[in-house]
Amino acid sequence: MHAAPIQPASPQLSSRAAPTFAEALSAIPSWTGVDDTRRRDLASALRSAARMLALPLAAIPCDPAWLNERLFQRTPATFGISVGRFRNVTSGLRVVLRRVGTHSLDRRSRRDLPADWQALLAAVPRPGPRGALAALARYCAAAGVTPEATDDALLANFVADERASRLSAATDGRARKIAAAWNACVRARLPGWPRHILAAARLREPYALRLDAYPASFRQEVAAFEARLACGEGRFLIAVSGHRRLRPVTIKARAFSIRQAAGLLVRSGLPAEEIRGLRDLLQPIERVALVLEALAEAQAARSGEAQPVGGQLAQVAETLRQLAAYHVQLEPAAVKQITVWAREAQGRRRKGMTRKNRDRLRALVPLHRRALLLHLPRELMRRARELGADTAEAGRMARTAVVIEILLVCPLRRRSMLALRLDEHLQRLDPRGRRITHLVLQPEDMKNETPMEWPLPSETAALVEDYIRAFRLALATPDNPWLFPSGPGVLSENRFSEMVETVIAQEVGVDVNVHLVRHFAAWLHLKAHPGAYEDVRRVLGHRSLETTIENYVAFEAAMSAERFDAVVLGERKATRAVAAAKWGQRRPRPHNRSSL
Repeated sequence: MHAAPIQPASPQLSSRAAPTFAEALSAIPSWTGVDDTRRRDLASALRSAARMLALPLAAIPCDPAWLNERLFQRTPATFGISVGRFRNVTSGLRVVLRRVGTHSLDRRSRRDLPADWQALLAAVPRPGPRGALAALARYCAAAGVTPEATDDALLANFVADERASRLSAATDGRARKIAAAWNACVRARLPGWPRHILAAARLREPYALRLDAYPASFRQEVAAFEARLACGEGRFLIAVSGHRRLRPVTIKARAFSIRQAAGLLVRSGLPAEEIRGLRDLLQPIERVALVLEALAEAQAARSGEAQPVGGQLAQVAETLRQLAAYHVQLEPAAVKQITVWAREAQGRRRKGMTRKNRDRLRALVPLHRRALLLHLPRELMRRARELGADTAEAGRMARTAVVIEILLVCPLRRRSMLALRLDEHLQRLDPRGRRITHLVLQPEDMKNETPMEWPLPSETAALVEDYIRAFRLALATPDNPWLFPSGPGVLSENRFSEMVETVIAQEVGVDVNVHLVRHFAAWLHLKAHPGAYEDVRRVLGHRSLETTIENYVAFEAAMSAERFDAVVLGERKATRAVAAAKWGQRRPRPHNRSSL
């Protein structure tokens, strides 16, 4: 038995489209049980949300699902408001949405639940899991579903209803949290708790199966291909990489592309046991077409592009081309066709930054924002000192300060940043050997395999020293050698990015990724030294000067325009007296076009 959706607060509105913010605003004066102050607060919440979304009130529906997608994908700072103000606005919106019947009622009491659900919830020891399970219990009780009849499909229905009827940032992760709480109760064998577990539906269903899903012969061929890429074998290495030895991360990506291709064939109906070798991915050649078409459809659904290129589609297509041409060595006609498909998947090489990245970088250019970013490392370190050096929270804050500082003065890539070790890369080359003076990275630490020796400014070196002496030990085991540790190991790439992006969004008010901080540092240099592309190319590790110019020429053009305008305005100021002598105090008469 599966649950029906919970009815909205005002059933009369359930059969028509949600009213707009403008309609809700006009209805507020007629609401009973609301005093004048509360009416002003609710009206303010609607107007504030409209300003945040940069839309007129009449264009915004009182639809929780629509609002969830737009309000909670950004931080409050990027809307130009504080966290407290954001909470007040969303709280007011929930009241408005309940009044117009598009938001679920706020029912927190468990006393009206059936006895079987009340008994189960009473056995849950922790309030957090108990609250998550109570929401599911209310949904089930409303549909007449018992605990024993609760299953994965009902959980999915519940979450879909929540997303459509509840204004909250937590709707996306709701299913996972509830399933985790339920399964913890099952494992703990709480009294009366059902014995079956729940599985939350994945947001994106994976199709790259584990290698052990395929025959041993296929696994052996994949391993042999990886080994061949790693050892840099003669003409094969030249063919697949142009003389350069492939990095482990590139080899890993090639192997994952093989898993993706195999998984898509299985998803199309081909039994996994029939994929006995790499040739089975390529022959008959229709299998290659099927894989690329499936990837193109998935990529189009995510990006909204009618004919997607690049990304995973290009990666898989290129891997299949390399397999066909150099490893499996298909007949020339088949290789030619797969090569055509791989080129189509690659598309035209995009020049410069994407429009999205240009817009994000442009948001950092205004004086107040770039000032906040440039001084953010010092501010974070100040707060860390106030928290106390022996706390993990202070350690994390100091670590973030050092990461942003190095990104600004020595714009390394993320992977190179995470490779930094105390015993290898931080050099003390001053005469007394007391102070960190340089970052020294070897070819294997850099994407372009070019070694780098970077002198650190004294204030940057002092910040790094302060972090190492006073804060780093709160984050690492005593024998951990990494500059940016996490327990016994190094900070993960995802956590590294999340850490930097969250702090910059909160403190500076812009959404940026780690790589854009590199672009910002390059922009600053070009602002001070117009045309110094070779400097930027060397610092950022670009192989081609053309790549550097393509990335920043648009910003150079804007700065050139500013300099051009400054000359015109300066000359206008310098010649003001001459013009005044001719025209006196009279306003200049406009040209009469008919007399020209």
